[in-house]
Amino acid sequence: MPSVRSGLSAFLTPSRLPFLLALLAVLCFCSPAQAREVVVGVYDMEPLSMRGPDGRLQGIVVDVMDAVARDEGWTVRYVYDDWDRLLPMLEDGRIDVLAPIAFSETRTAYRYNRDYLVIDWGQIWVRRGTRVDMLFDLEDKQVGGVSMSIFPAGFETFARRFGVHYQRRDYPDYSALLDALNRGEVDAAVIPRFIGTHHERRGAAEPASIVFSPFEMRYAAMRGRADDVMNALDRRMAEYKADKDSVYHRSLNRWIRTDEPVLPAWLPYALGAAAVLLLFLAAVNKALRRQVRRQTEQLRAANEELADSRDQIRTLLAHQQQAAEDIRRRISREVHDELGQNLTALKFGLHRLGRGPLAGDDASRERLASMTRLTEDTIEAVRRISRELRPGHLDDIGLLAASQWLVQDFSANTGIPVHFDAPGPRDAEGRDPLGPMDPDRAVAVYRVLQEALTNVARHAGARRIEVALLREGDCLRLTVADDGHGFDVDGGRQGGVGYLGISNMRERVAAFGGEFHIHSGADGTTVRVTVPLGPPDAQGGEACGS
Repeated sequence: MPSVRSGLSAFLTPSRLPFLLALLAVLCFCSPAQAREVVVGVYDMEPLSMRGPDGRLQGIVVDVMDAVARDEGWTVRYVYDDWDRLLPMLEDGRIDVLAPIAFSETRTAYRYNRDYLVIDWGQIWVRRGTRVDMLFDLEDKQVGGVSMSIFPAGFETFARRFGVHYQRRDYPDYSALLDALNRGEVDAAVIPRFIGTHHERRGAAEPASIVFSPFEMRYAAMRGRADDVMNALDRRMAEYKADKDSVYHRSLNRWIRTDEPVLPAWLPYALGAAAVLLLFLAAVNKALRRQVRRQTEQLRAANEELADSRDQIRTLLAHQQQAAEDIRRRISREVHDELGQNLTALKFGLHRLGRGPLAGDDASRERLASMTRLTEDTIEAVRRISRELRPGHLDDIGLLAASQWLVQDFSANTGIPVHFDAPGPRDAEGRDPLGPMDPDRAVAVYRVLQEALTNVARHAGARRIEVALLREGDCLRLTVADDGHGFDVDGGRQGGVGYLGISNMRERVAAFGGEFHIHSGADGTTVRVTVPLGPPDAQGGEACGS
């Protein structure tokens, strides 16, 4: 051991120490730490990202990311795949960054870089030769889109704003969507501008004059992951955009802008003629706008008058229905109290008479028995008429119990099984599970149920009926569904008037700010009613929308 120490001391002499330190520095410089690898997912969206003729990835996304990687000392590994497969890779961490991706505040799970690369927008594309000039030309047409893209949702919002309804079909990627468009499987396709322009050069489709939903195309990572990459992208993109000679602006000039062509000699004359034509068209357009504005004002005034008339008619109908219910209530009370009591007294009188001396022979007893039975039948008829005029038990036992009784009575009289879905019975304190409600509202819902069951018995030929009466929040919901043969809901409309029973149910519900829906087909008919439990002016039908 002393010999080793003495040998090491002899080797580490003062003259050799600078040489050894320099050698150690060279070794450390030649063995740096491994560079940060960033995995970036890209897909075919020319000119932002695509494969070149040699198979290498290129485009604005690749140019900028490569520049950031050089400036930051990273290495970049690209994963090239379809959009619908790249998005799950980003979410489960197989890739760090995905680009290009449309910025949307609704995608809260992602963190976007601060500065956008380019602005893209959605556009409608059709087969060459197909005429689609306006958004309204797509009414009831088949419109395709990529299921995981943000642009179909943007077009749906755009179309809904103008009241255009179409049939949407989803496809996994743009290649499948464009193939479906070429085959005629869809009438139109929702395609971003860059992808559509790239496809147009292949001569398979052409754009229509319908554009919508501009979106900023950026880089994105999952929140909480790859924060170092996103911070660097924020910092470097701000530098690149500020420098007109940076890789960002060179990439834009390379992939989007083209060299200026030589102007032909006839172009100035054509531009002059076009300017004159534009001035003429501008004057015509101004005159047309004035005329359209005047007609629009007239239509608006007519619509307001029509709306006022409709509201007045609805108010009048509600008043008439209320007045009719009041009359029914009074007649029902008079029939039940006066006529019913008189008939009951007559029944007991006949009963006593049957015990007296006048009923000594068999013929007299039989005649009295027949009169007694007739009186009992008349009493039952009076009770039935009284119930139909005004369901008095509705005031006594509440809407839920009265509806249960109505359903059971209907099933017993018609032989049609009825399943009734409703809350449980009253609680220990006697409170109705449907909650408190004003009597007029309860009568309206009861009458709708009564009318719906009557229609099923008369017309549906049903074998089973499902009835549900439930409370959801501040709303009362009634559903009556049968398995009958159905009918054409609009078939009874003549001159704007439909089936009177349906109109009556609809107006009863509308009087309380509720909603009435009916659907009928080969598998049966379903009536859905929603009524707010608050006053109509405080809580309209939209708050209880079905």
